[in-house]
Formats: sequence, structure tokens, C-alpha cells
Amino acid sequence: MKEKTIKDIIENGRWNWYGEGEEIKSLNTFESFCNRMWLDNEDENLSPHAAGNRLTREEYIEKYHDWLFKTWQNRD
Repeated sequence: MKEKTIKDIIENGRWNWYGEGEEIKSLNTFESFCNRMWLDNEDENLSPHAAGNRLTREEYIEKYHDWLFKTWQNRD
């Protein structure tokens, strides 16, 4: 069964703490994906006119989490 959210992965407790499991790899790739998307968003909002649209990484991920997760799952 494919987990639907990062929370599902955590709650299922299927962790390999040595980083060899698919769950750890998935968590790391989702975090990397979110970082890249946030940085792209920052690049688009560098002008002085867009200063009010800038979000911290945490704010961006919280605000767009559902979209980020759906996009990450459907990549490739």
C-alpha cells in the first residue's frame, strides 16, 4: 500500500534508520522537492514590488502543502 501522506509513513512506523528504506528516501525526496519549489518561488518574487509576497520556507510549505504533495507524487 502506498502511503498518501508523510504522516502516514511516520504513523506506519516503517523506518529504516540507516537510510536504506524507501520511506526515508521518500521523505528526503519530498523535502528536497519542497526546497526546490520554494527557491523557485523566491526567485519569482525578488523584485521590490513582490516583497509582500515572499514567504519563509516553512510558511510556503504550510500554505501549499497539499499542492506540493500532490505534485510530488505525480512527478516523473
